[in-house]
Amino acid sequence: MKKIRKNYSLEFKIQAVSLSEQRGDVSSVAEELGICKESLVN
Repeated sequence: MKKIRKNYSLEFKIQAVSLSEQRGDVSSVAEELGICKESLVN
């Protein structure tokens, strides 16, 4: 079975990383945005 990958805009990515850096808590930011925390860590 083929895995479906979500595509996020550059703006979304930049804001997500910025938000996680401001708060210092990657897990909670990822949960709020509905993405896995590994997406923000990498």
